[in-house]
Amino acid sequence: MQLDPPPGAVFLIAALCLAAYAAAAGSLAKKRRILVRPAVMAGNWRAGRSFGVFLLFILAQIVAAATHQMLFGGLDTPGAVVVLAVLVYAFNGLTLYVAFSAAGPGPLYALGVAGRPPSDLLRGIWLYFLFLPVLLLYGAASAALWKLTTGRGLPMQDVGVSLADAGPVNFAILAFLAAIVAPVVEEILFRGFIQRGFENSFGRRASLVLTTLLFTVAHGPKGMLVVFPVAIALTILYDKSRSLPLCMAFHFAVNFTSVLLVLAARVASA
Repeated sequence: MQLDPPPGAVFLIAALCLAAYAAAAGSLAKKRRILVRPAVMAGNWRAGRSFGVFLLFILAQIVAAATHQMLFGGLDTPGAVVVLAVLVYAFNGLTLYVAFSAAGPGPLYALGVAGRPPSDLLRGIWLYFLFLPVLLLYGAASAALWKLTTGRGLPMQDVGVSLADAGPVNFAILAFLAAIVAPVVEEILFRGFIQRGFENSFGRRASLVLTTLLFTVAHGPKGMLVVFPVAIALTILYDKSRSLPLCMAFHFAVNFTSVLLVLAARVASA
């Protein structure tokens, strides 16, 4: 399914990007750093635990899919996708519990959640609009290459297809999961736990590569091509800022923009 956003939505996104670049230019003119990297975290969390968290994340998706298949069957309707998405994040609640239990006391401070200024949330959204033109160029190039090699358009993830077809209630649930729940859960697990362990064991450069690859793979065959540049951006942002709220806000902006574009396309075609 292909959805074309209306010109008004495209114009609004372009205006926000220009505003973000103007703010960045002003910041650089005043010689202020956009990102500040605090001291490296304690080394008690290692790569073995990072791989363990990743495997638990994947296992939660497998168990959720198997449970859904056993109880409800296939993913033929938006409601079925909603149930699967709820199951995935419900099972990943256990992944979060295991990770925090293994992290010891004070993990929110160590991971860069607690003690961060509220301005990190706005800064994360601002950085998203700085990055958005790159993301759009990458999307256009990858879509053209995909069509050239396969003769078809890029496949949409199940959530994207369901958002396009869902009723108001299912749309609201999927939008909440995609824009709020996913950024919080995934940033804590991938940037907070997984990336930190790789860095403590292998160093910063290896952690950037490994975390990016695992985050991309975790989004499945339909999502890997689209998610890859976002994974790079999020991994670098956490490396430079050590702020999970900043990464969550960036991740929220990515997903929320996709939700808004689907909604705008639905309204335009109604």
